[in-house]
Amino acid sequence: MKNGKAQSKQADRWTIDGAGIAVCLLVTALVYWVGAAPVVQLYAKTQTQTSDLRRHKHTVAELVQSQRRVGQKLKSVRQSLDETGFRLQPAAQLNNHLAKLTRLATANGLEIHEVQPGEVMEGTYFRSIPIRITGAGAYPTCVYFLHQLHKNFLDTRVRSFGLTAKTNTPNPTVTIELDLLWHTTAKDAKGPM
Repeated sequence: MKNGKAQSKQADRWTIDGAGIAVCLLVTALVYWVGAAPVVQLYAKTQTQTSDLRRHKHTVAELVQSQRRVGQKLKSVRQSLDETGFRLQPAAQLNNHLAKLTRLATANGLEIHEVQPGEVMEGTYFRSIPIRITGAGAYPTCVYFLHQLHKNFLDTRVRSFGLTAKTNTPNPTVTIELDLLWHTTAKDAKGPM
């Protein structure tokens, strides 16, 4: 009987020990899922955010440097503009501008056939007015006129030009066709640009 009681006590012990082990495992799993798993996830999330923050700080530093370079370039351009004294004129000065273009052309020996302004094109910082000029003259005269136009009319851009030679006359001439773009102040510009 003693042997039977010992075996019974042994079985009870294993039952109690097994239950204790099961409770310990359950408590350990519960502690992990409630306490440790969120901490591990939070740590991983923190590492990702730290990496993102470093990358963003690097991007911000590059943007700050770029902003400084652009600011210095802008300052240089503004200083150059101030030194030249160049300012865009209002579109209301169109007739005056056309007269100046015509005077430059005739002063350089070109015969003007037509000067035709187009519709005003509105822009954010300036307006543009297309101007078509046709005329005739000797080839060197046409080239010199283009040079003078580029030199003296900083607000006028040559969009296209064409030269057609007339060689069947005693004095060969060239017909010139110019498509210009005159830049003026914006509609709501306040003061000099």
